Amino acid sequence: MIFLIKRNIKKIRAEIRALSLRENISRRNGARILLYHSIGGVLDDHPLAIRVPVEEFEKEMEEIVNHDYKVILVREMIENKFDIGNGKYIAITFDDGYKDNFIQAAPILQKLSLKATFFITTSYIEGKIKKKWRNGTQREYMSWEEITALSKMGFEIGSHMVHHADLIPLKDN
Repeated sequence: MIFLIKRNIKKIRAEIRALSLRENISRRNGARILLYHSIGGVLDDHPLAIRVPVEEFEKEMEEIVNHDYKVILVREMIENKFDIGNGKYIAITFDDGYKDNFIQAAPILQKLSLKATFFITTSYIEGKIKKKWRNGTQREYMSWEEITALSKMGFEIGSHMVHHADLIPLKDN
């Protein structure tokens, strides 16, 4: 019973996210950052629902294009100090370096001529760290060759730490 409740909560969360994205894009100006992790699979694969189904991701990217947002890199956002109340700008980011970012997300982004920034956890490269999704399948991470290929495609590559440590318990010393 609890599993079904959690699954329904995740589905509702995904629906709210999609609706919120469409509402925010259609009505508001200003700089936004859209954060993604894994593209593919199902929401139930992770307790924080960090996986977005491919079809949903593609719909969200099409919404960005359809509402004439200018997609910028995080570096451009920082360098140009985009005012959140000035214009319609979006930076699309991906955390951790999942292989599906290269296989699923990059082709969609290229097809729609969208930029993105990929923040890579370097200890995850080439599957050095072994983690599984809830359904028991192995999480797959990009190789150095795939990261290099993303860069050559014009995508921005950034660091998401070495070991993906939980920073919340750290003290301000």
